[in-house]
Amino acid sequence: MMSVFAAAVLWAAEPTWREVGPLMDRWCNDCHRAGQVGPFDFTSYEGAAAYAPEIARYVLGNKMPPWRAKTSGVVWGNSRALPDEVTARLLEWTNTGMKPGAAVMKKRHPQWNLGTPSVVISQPKEHTVAAERTVDIVRFSGGPEELGNAAKDVYFDGVEFRPSNRTLLHHALLRVEGEAIAAWAMCDTGLKLPAGVAWKIPAGK
Repeated sequence: MMSVFAAAVLWAAEPTWREVGPLMDRWCNDCHRAGQVGPFDFTSYEGAAAYAPEIARYVLGNKMPPWRAKTSGVVWGNSRALPDEVTARLLEWTNTGMKPGAAVMKKRHPQWNLGTPSVVISQPKEHTVAAERTVDIVRFSGGPEELGNAAKDVYFDGVEFRPSNRTLLHHALLRVEGEAIAAWAMCDTGLKLPAGVAWKIPAGK
């Protein structure tokens, strides 16, 4: 009986950054950290506490994390919608004085969300976007030597786009043999296929 009572007291305690930091890291920091599209860095207590009112307002308004698919009984594997218990804990933290604490955050690659890539294909030249209009679609290709498939088929199970200016680029598509297989838009953090599944780039294509 004593152990059950103690557990209940621990769960009812007001959350500190020790608990909230990893929640923010899991649900917010793919975007809200240095080098990513989010305008604020929430990887530290100071960074998150400074914007606590904004965090609460956007979470309550279902504007963050960005996920517009309506709930219809379908379970989305890549859903960004906050679970109810996470929403409640974040709001409790912002409403009870943003108590600090020693949070253990996962180690992240400074540039890539999916880790160090095996192949990087760079756009051959910079493109300037005029202030008064949009630009035409820009297309560029990677050859067999660059892709590593000059003499053999190549398989890959993840793709991540890294625009030099995330505030200007609207979207991007990756095509293999003319077929679009991956897309990027603001706040997308990379696509990783399930274990045992991969895309194929035929040799010499």
